[in-house]
Amino acid sequence: MTVGVSTLFNRLEHIHTAYKEACDILDMRSVGERGMLFHAASALPGNANVLFASNKKETARKYLENGHVEGAAQLLVQLFTEAREQNMRFAAFRQTASDLLYYAVEAVYARRIDEDKVFGMPAGEMITYVNSLHNPGSIEAACLSVYNNVTSHIQALQQSNQAIAGMLEYIAEHLAEANLTAIAERFNMNSNYVSQYFKKHQGVTYTDYINRLRIEKAKELLLNSNDKAADIGRSVGFNNANAFIRMFKKLEGVTPSEYRKDTRRMVGGYSTMEG
Repeated sequence: MTVGVSTLFNRLEHIHTAYKEACDILDMRSVGERGMLFHAASALPGNANVLFASNKKETARKYLENGHVEGAAQLLVQLFTEAREQNMRFAAFRQTASDLLYYAVEAVYARRIDEDKVFGMPAGEMITYVNSLHNPGSIEAACLSVYNNVTSHIQALQQSNQAIAGMLEYIAEHLAEANLTAIAERFNMNSNYVSQYFKKHQGVTYTDYINRLRIEKAKELLLNSNDKAADIGRSVGFNNANAFIRMFKKLEGVTPSEYRKDTRRMVGGYSTMEG
């Protein structure tokens, strides 16, 4: 608990004046001064000219955006240490802490992260709570906790995005032979987890995704080569010709041969009219 003590007033009607004076004592005091009771006569006033550099606050924002856990923590510790050493006024200290927290909220909203998950409460309540604190140490601890939670969460999201991007690249490069087991081994994951992970991040199952990709590649080959449909099916990953034909018809509504014939006729008709 931190308490500001005003000068003595003898009349009850001065209670609001006394309260304002006590609040002003707390706001004007130096964050470098330790203690629980601060009196008008003895409290060390903070330096009104000490403010956090705007470029450092911008750096904090960039660390949030990039999920830089260690960098954000080190920067906040540096800022708070400088504030104490330079005897920053508590009011300026609290306002800067509030600005830093708003950056964290912006980062959470920009990525549509569940605010209750990272803040433990709605964002507005979190900022109101921290602004109600009068102990600089408590404010520091709250800011460090928020930044750790947000940067850690964003870092995990980025790692997930990198992993799924790597999976998609691997599938594209190994379309014919790609399978869950191969992907799991490539990315050091359990095959069941890969399946769940894929569905979560792509919105479709692994099987549906790769079947669509294989059929799209098959359509390209059907139009740009004279290879047999069965050979094209094998080249994109269907070892069984019937399985290829069934999947092609399921997704395109026609067989591979019908697709080739109809599409070439249509393209030929357009070419004739243009000529």
